[in-house]
Amino acid sequence: MTAAIEIVARRLLKLSQWCESLGVSLFSTLSRHAAEDVRAEGVCCAVLHDRPDDPPDSALALRFLGAVHRLVLERKTAQLAACDPSAGGSSNYDYLWPRFCDVVQHHEAELHKFVHFVLYRPMKWAAARHCWADFLRWYAKPVFLGKPHQEAFLWAGSAGR
Repeated sequence: MTAAIEIVARRLLKLSQWCESLGVSLFSTLSRHAAEDVRAEGVCCAVLHDRPDDPPDSALALRFLGAVHRLVLERKTAQLAACDPSAGGSSNYDYLWPRFCDVVQHHEAELHKFVHFVLYRPMKWAAARHCWADFLRWYAKPVFLGKPHQEAFLWAGSAGR
């Protein structure tokens, strides 16, 4: 394993820990498995191997999982959508990782392009607020945020829509 691959794996593990603390078990599980896969030079490594020089605050792991989630929301991955509550699936993660790997393998070029594209595409603050609010709305536990805080995030994310 090279130092570059270890950098990518650590960024995935950092996201896993962060999501775990927020109670976002779907992203925590996926990013932890993806880190192991990168270290083993598997299918996730094929998409992320050339990204160790991305700035540390560029959200590489979140961009990767977001790119896969985009495929789910665009209905390109029915087998993975079955494991995603935001796409109408269940939160049963028994078959999540094998399905995730299958999607990454079959959409490798598209995912690689999207992970790279997002980094170099300027994002306005309004767009960033929308992304963050959508993430909280779909994945964060209301118990963690509390009702008033959740409404504040949702309100901030909907400004200008």
